Amino acid sequence: MKGLFLIAFALAFCAVPGTTQAQPSPTAIRIGVVNTDVSSEPVYAEAQGFFKQAGLAAQITTFANGKQVLDGLASNALDVGFVNIVSTVDAIQKGAPLTIVAPATIYDRTAPITVLVQAASSTFTSGRELNGKTLGVPAPNDLGEVSTRAWVDATGGDSKTIHYVTGVPSSQIAAALAEHRVDAAELSEPALTAEKQKGTVKALAATFDVVGSPFYIGVFVASAPWASAHPGAARAFAAVMRDTARWANAHRAETAPILAESLKVSPAATEAMVRARYGDLLSPALIQPIVDLSAKYGVLRPARAADLIGATALRE
Repeated sequence: MKGLFLIAFALAFCAVPGTTQAQPSPTAIRIGVVNTDVSSEPVYAEAQGFFKQAGLAAQITTFANGKQVLDGLASNALDVGFVNIVSTVDAIQKGAPLTIVAPATIYDRTAPITVLVQAASSTFTSGRELNGKTLGVPAPNDLGEVSTRAWVDATGGDSKTIHYVTGVPSSQIAAALAEHRVDAAELSEPALTAEKQKGTVKALAATFDVVGSPFYIGVFVASAPWASAHPGAARAFAAVMRDTARWANAHRAETAPILAESLKVSPAATEAMVRARYGDLLSPALIQPIVDLSAKYGVLRPARAADLIGATALRE
């Protein structure tokens, strides 16, 4: 009888309104982004509580460029990070244990978020006029260099004659142009709009247009050992990026102040700049064009885009 009484008491206690079982602790996930709108989905997801809802405790770190994100993944300081598509595939082909888990920004030629700029006083109009000149790109053999080389060749120039300078911060591009340390340089939002409004630079070309098809500017890649050890967290991250992409694309007004705070710029700047459009599900068709172009220039080996996507990714 005593045993029956204890069982009944336990059952009654569990049925008391307001009593809850302990919830599992959220899974920590270390995420690397860069200081532009193209990789800001995790920032929006954290602000909107999407990570918490998915059982993830996001630790977001902002880096100056994708190379630093790759270094963080290689050193096990990060679990997931944003990297441009060319650098991602290059790292994978060189043996880095990485896997693509979610898309980021899709390039939209009607609203280019990254362009090749020149000094306001310069008069370049084609690749032919850039033969022998010095161009600034974010990193060696990355998306910016590949697209610039292709544009120069497509507009009468010879990209083999051009000298490329890497690593000039966006905040110093205008000065580098004015001092003739570079003759043209890739520049992305929000610095692009800010410098155009100051009158320090003007657009030379939307070089990403040369790809000819929509493509991912960048993707979120995960450490393959981490994704294998934490498949649930990797899938949850991919789902959060899908939901964030759909929300952010439809709520530009709500994302503007979040972006302004993240980038340390004024709300007016985020309202004036060209905004990123995010992909929700991974599509090999949006990876293949830039892989093929990069292979043409010897930056990447030929590859099937479908083979680069991880098992935990959400595909079209």
